[in-house]
Amino acid sequence: MISWGVLQRHAQSVISCLKAIFGRLGIPEFFMSDNMPFNSREFRSFARDYDFQLITSSPHYPRSNGMAEMAVKLVKSMLKKSNDLSDALLEYRSTPLTGQPYSPAQVIFGRQIRTRLPVLSSALTGNVQMSKTACRRKQKMNHDQHAQDLDPLCSGQSVWLRDPVSGRWEGAMIVGVHDNNRSYWVRNQNGNIVRRNRIDLRKSVKLVGETAMDDDGPAVVDGGPAGDNGDSAVGNGVCLRRSNRTNKGVPPSRYGFP
Repeated sequence: MISWGVLQRHAQSVISCLKAIFGRLGIPEFFMSDNMPFNSREFRSFARDYDFQLITSSPHYPRSNGMAEMAVKLVKSMLKKSNDLSDALLEYRSTPLTGQPYSPAQVIFGRQIRTRLPVLSSALTGNVQMSKTACRRKQKMNHDQHAQDLDPLCSGQSVWLRDPVSGRWEGAMIVGVHDNNRSYWVRNQNGNIVRRNRIDLRKSVKLVGETAMDDDGPAVVDGGPAGDNGDSAVGNGVCLRRSNRTNKGVPPSRYGFP
């Protein structure tokens, strides 16, 4: 995290700040960010000229760019708690990151930086052997314990698309697979092509009798996919709960019994 002020979030302003950072620390191999203005034609041209791979997060899914979101959260906390942002950044850069044994300074420079807190001289001159790969493997293992892989989708496949504002589901179609993992180009009901993460997409239903079943879970014919609370979205989005069913209390007729 390096504090260069960006007065306007235009591509040219961001490129000017990044050139200053690259001049001090070098050019990275990968650059992860959100979409604006990093997904603009001007910034993509800058990425090709400086030979680094640009990876953008899925729209309306900030968890896919968690490190940047955490950095913004930390800076906001520093601005609220500290009167001097420079001192706060100095302490942040010398503090080990969550889940890793090294501080941001050690990751960049290979050694600890000197602060107002006492530190051993060997920590200021030693060469740190970083094990970021092992740390990432451990973090992935902890995440996968509570995660479930979703089946991939293909072009031309009908899906349900969740609206990021209202949370309602609407019919859509996959028109392409994005370069980044778990991200797709989708044509919504208005005819617009948008980019969405796989978590906002559910496979369209297959009719089986009077009910519709899909690989992601059961749904009702002509309705949306099953909701998070187990109820099914029907027709225009009205959820039928057990208390609203018209046949409530009526025993079923089967096996020849009345």
